[in-house]
Amino acid sequence: MVHRTSEGASAVIGQDAIPMLLLPYIYRWDRQGRKAQPCSVLARGTMNSCLVRFADGYRMVTSRNAIRKNREGLHG
Repeated sequence: MVHRTSEGASAVIGQDAIPMLLLPYIYRWDRQGRKAQPCSVLARGTMNSCLVRFADGYRMVTSRNAIRKNREGLHG
């Protein structure tokens, strides 16, 4: 995958690497050593569950109560 930077240059990103701009949530719970890590929601399921993906490509099904909006990523 090729990612365009603000200077117009291209940077090659590995398939598992995810730019921080695409991680709009923070994982809140202390599960599997993932507390406070940015993540994205790939799918929402029944019973308030969701599939999340972290910056290193790791995926997990968790409760939607375990994530919150990444305000730092949106404003910074």
